[in-house]
Amino acid sequence: MDVGVFWDFAQDNHFLVAITIVALYILKSFIWVIPMNFLYLSAGLLLPTVYAVAVTYMGLYIEMSIGYLIGIKYGQKYVKDAFKKRRSTQWLLTIIDKNMPLGCFLTRLLPGAPVDVASMLFGSLKVPYAQHMFFSLIGVSPFMLTIVVLGKAAFQPLSPKFIALVVVIIIVFIFHTFFWRKKSK
Repeated sequence: MDVGVFWDFAQDNHFLVAITIVALYILKSFIWVIPMNFLYLSAGLLLPTVYAVAVTYMGLYIEMSIGYLIGIKYGQKYVKDAFKKRRSTQWLLTIIDKNMPLGCFLTRLLPGAPVDVASMLFGSLKVPYAQHMFFSLIGVSPFMLTIVVLGKAAFQPLSPKFIALVVVIIIVFIFHTFFWRKKSK
């Protein structure tokens, strides 16, 4: 299939593209190899920005809900043990134990803990569902919105908007790398 044919199809069928992206979020809940940034970028590339943001929030909401329910089902010991094995996430457990809303927010704001695993953790800890979703969606928003908008700006790679978004992503990456290295020691 020619990429041009796919592109024309996607531009004429926003609803089908949106359903496909949401389906990929559902699939990602069970098959962790789908990169989150791929989903953000795909929505930004294939849908108008407002639809891309709405579809991405919907997909995240569904994926986080599935992970949360899996965490409730399998319980705290299994999921918390998986978190304890990673040195880079041990400090999060301390924050979560002291301040659950801040823990939900930071787990999503700072890249490192996969969305699915973090949702399972919060489900296993019996964090109130509304609190988990509220702070998780707020925490994931800055990076997610940057990537979604970057998808639309990718058509003009020399535009100030694209360059500014790439600079933001580089700064976040540098901060992330420094932060996790410091926490891992």
